[in-house]
Amino acid sequence: MIFLTPIPTTESDVSSESIFSFMKGNVLVITVTRIFGMFSRSAVNPYLSLYILALGGTTANIGFLNSLRPLASLLIFPISGFVADQSGRIKLIVTAGYISALTYLFYIFADTWIMLAIGNFIMGLIVFHFPAQSALMADSLSPKQRGIGYATSSAIPGAVAIFAPYFAGYLIDAVGVDPAMRYLYILLLVSYAVSTTIQMKFLKDTVERPGLGLGFSNLKKILVESYRSAAEILKWTPKNLRALALVIAFSFTANAVAGPFWVIYGTHVIGLSASEWGLIILLSSAFRIAISIPAGAAVDRFGKRKTIIASFLLTILPVLYFTQARGFIEVLILLLLLSTANAFLGPACSSFMADLVPREMRGRVMAAFGRGALMISTGRGGGGGPGMGFIFAIPVMFGSVIGGYIYGINPMLPWLLQSILTLGSLVLSVTLIREPKNVEI
Repeated sequence: MIFLTPIPTTESDVSSESIFSFMKGNVLVITVTRIFGMFSRSAVNPYLSLYILALGGTTANIGFLNSLRPLASLLIFPISGFVADQSGRIKLIVTAGYISALTYLFYIFADTWIMLAIGNFIMGLIVFHFPAQSALMADSLSPKQRGIGYATSSAIPGAVAIFAPYFAGYLIDAVGVDPAMRYLYILLLVSYAVSTTIQMKFLKDTVERPGLGLGFSNLKKILVESYRSAAEILKWTPKNLRALALVIAFSFTANAVAGPFWVIYGTHVIGLSASEWGLIILLSSAFRIAISIPAGAAVDRFGKRKTIIASFLLTILPVLYFTQARGFIEVLILLLLLSTANAFLGPACSSFMADLVPREMRGRVMAAFGRGALMISTGRGGGGGPGMGFIFAIPVMFGSVIGGYIYGINPMLPWLLQSILTLGSLVLSVTLIREPKNVEI
């Protein structure tokens, strides 16, 4: 693989004697603040579907609710990507962080599942910081350390967060779904407020340009330029990036179909308790964290394409077999296999995306295509999140609605469809994706 000579930067110096020389500056700040958010999100996300049912929702309502966030993000992502490249990353990250904290009040004081739906839609409108954060992370890592860099920045917060699902499951078993989830969302609100304050103080921007500013006087110009720029980005997209986008679209749709229902099937059909489900997530997450840094190093050594293909190969049978699993041990084995695949897949896709996109375009491109933070769902929610760009919003919305509908018909159908779509991702990876040759800095 041919690498361009990296520009000098305080964020990552590949000539450093330590393989962890990237762990400073922005990378360090992002990694540390992720600890707060990842712990609290890991506590609530696996059990959101149970909370919806506790507030009077149905499985169809779960699918509808999970479609609202990508619907809102479809409107916002083009604007956020443009502003991230024009006016810097930090303003967007901090603004979104504080608004997100306040939005969790909808979850804390919800009296029906509709309040959760409103909160989810608003959260979809606040995703404007995802392209900025993704671009900032890519800017702050050198090409030769992106695999291990992405892996480490996820592994450290993940190591702290591994106990969160078990803690949440124990709390749910002790006091019930409704009060437990309210307490957990209070924790989430506080976590966002603290981490955002740290980011505001210590993050440093990686783009230096005056831009348009974020005032209301520039709103019309920002809207026009944002959507014009989004159209130009889609025209610019190279063949290899289009191939990766197809792979991600299939995978996000697969996650949206089955993701919200793992915990329901595990507790209502297989018969696990909430704390047993939390323990399974704890153990599988701990295993993924333990191998994630070596996995990231393997991505850098053996290449992204081979790693992506191998990861998809490992996922299809465990996903398909989940509905046949009986008992704690079988479910645990399946999630351990999926966690192994995810340990390699996430860093491979993220570094692949960063390799393909020039620094000055990363905000806009990652608004369209996400940062490539792809993971096969193992029961932590549906598709989307920081890895999702606006071109994936409609497939994810469709997958969420279809998942809720077909689960009501036959609880096994979402996993059958997820395995078929994952097979599609594998075929596309083999036939269309090629290892990047001229890597962007």
